[in-house]
Amino acid sequence: SNRKLSSCWVCCTLAIDDSMRVVIVYKRATNQLLIVTTFLIVFICVQCKALSSQRSLSISRRSIRQSLPVGKTTGRIRTELRATSSDSLVSLSSSSPKLSFEFYSSIQSIPIEKWNACLSADSSPFLEHSWLSSLEESGCASPETGWAPQHISLKLKKSGELCGFVPLYIKGHSMGEFIFDNAWAEAASQSGIPYYPKLLVAVPFTPVAGDRILLHPSFEKHRKKIRRAVASFLIQVAQSNNLSSVHFNFCTDEEATDLTGDSIPDNSEEVEDNLEQNDAAGKRLASQVQQMLKRLSSKNDYMRRISLQYHWTNVNPNNQSRKFLSFEDYLSCFKSKRRITIRRERRRVLDEEGIRIQIVKGEE
Repeated sequence: SNRKLSSCWVCCTLAIDDSMRVVIVYKRATNQLLIVTTFLIVFICVQCKALSSQRSLSISRRSIRQSLPVGKTTGRIRTELRATSSDSLVSLSSSSPKLSFEFYSSIQSIPIEKWNACLSADSSPFLEHSWLSSLEESGCASPETGWAPQHISLKLKKSGELCGFVPLYIKGHSMGEFIFDNAWAEAASQSGIPYYPKLLVAVPFTPVAGDRILLHPSFEKHRKKIRRAVASFLIQVAQSNNLSSVHFNFCTDEEATDLTGDSIPDNSEEVEDNLEQNDAAGKRLASQVQQMLKRLSSKNDYMRRISLQYHWTNVNPNNQSRKFLSFEDYLSCFKSKRRITIRRERRRVLDEEGIRIQIVKGEE
């Protein structure tokens, strides 16, 4: 089964046009040999252009100097954001109080009880303070690996009352996000546009949807206004710090709607039909790209992107959609050749490699 997950992007419009041309080349090459030859030519050209532009791709901002090839991890990226007095305060509305924002270079600087108090009963465990803290303590999410934490606290200016938090990172690459924008980065690099660093609101290495702007329960009724205020603030921060874009990955559909100001209808069945009809899908994609470019040219705001994930579910199609009772029951759905191959691979893992899987509960 497939499940649609939303992400909001601010992107470089030039990248789409370049990416579309490459896609069209692939689509029109019907002969297998021609496909391989075309791919190699495009790949070599892209690599040559990336190498030639690597020296010119630099980001200089006060003490920060960086040269970053596309798709590569930089050893040093900017670790702090500068917020000017004008963009550190954002009003929820003309009659409501202002929000103040504060950056934290480590989640350990935020009390665990305050962070977790902004999680709902339905929140993913990957949004908990302990999970994000473990990523930082282990060095997985650190400036050295291209993930510079810059978490944000939201407070009312006058009273100092806590409104919520935002898990924010300065990214020096696009790895570990499970949202693939490498084509944008490559096109930007070839055009002399610095794509990195960028701002990312997400949970590192975790393709699980959930709230990205964590709100205290007492401010839930103002969530739409607060989300728009945070979105506006992050755009100002990106502009103030010469960052290319702001990304919200794997946010909820409600958040995506509040951030972009519009919603997209459920057309998953139509997308699947188009995938089976390549020509129709190509024309539809071109039309969507043109609409997106027109929309981006009219405002400096967020753009919604829909991604698909495929989730395995324990449903036996050969047994009235009941659950599989065992692994052998699961294998019964395969042809004999597949069953033999899978059993042989499992024996190699268990007997030759000696790998064992043990399930350990939290209290253990």
